Amino acid sequence: MGGRGYPYCVIMNPEGKVIWEVRPTDAKTWAEGVKNAHRVAALQEAATKNPDDKVVKANLALLSALGCQQRSPGPLAELEAQAKVAGIDRKILGEFNSWLPNKKFDAAFMKAVRGVSRDEVGPRLLALYKKGPRPPKGNRYAGNLYYYAANAAIDANDLETARKAVAEFETAVAANPGAKRAVDALKKKLAEAEGGEKKD
Repeated sequence: MGGRGYPYCVIMNPEGKVIWEVRPTDAKTWAEGVKNAHRVAALQEAATKNPDDKVVKANLALLSALGCQQRSPGPLAELEAQAKVAGIDRKILGEFNSWLPNKKFDAAFMKAVRGVSRDEVGPRLLALYKKGPRPPKGNRYAGNLYYYAANAAIDANDLETARKAVAEFETAVAANPGAKRAVDALKKKLAEAEGGEKKD
């Protein structure tokens, strides 16, 4: 069904095709998932009846993408093009515009780390940190980016970048008490590097 891990819960149409993914953590989340699945189903029906309707097609493409958590939503550039169609549903467009920055960063992050050795991860994420895109606030990979970028920057003696990345890592993991040890270790490593810089 397109899932890459558990738990994986989907809502399907009568033909057995997945139209929405939802993690039913509570009744409200489940109800919202069912509601969105009905929205997708209604747009699918409208698209079948009016195959040349560009607005219906665009609404369906964007809303369907929002229902992809583990499945691929398709090329982001194509979805962005659909988002420019005149007359698109404002609510769907607003939801899509909130969703897109995280998806763009997630794609860039996975491209940087997929299939590389452990030694390559730090330099690759340091390059991503410098080039962008940067993770939106609360992104699930933000802490990883800042941690590895900070370590790699210290190793490369790029202390200006390291200071920024350490500060951003600390902010990103502030709500996680278990991350304090990692923060302290990074700060110690940075301080030692700064001490060496002053001696030179």
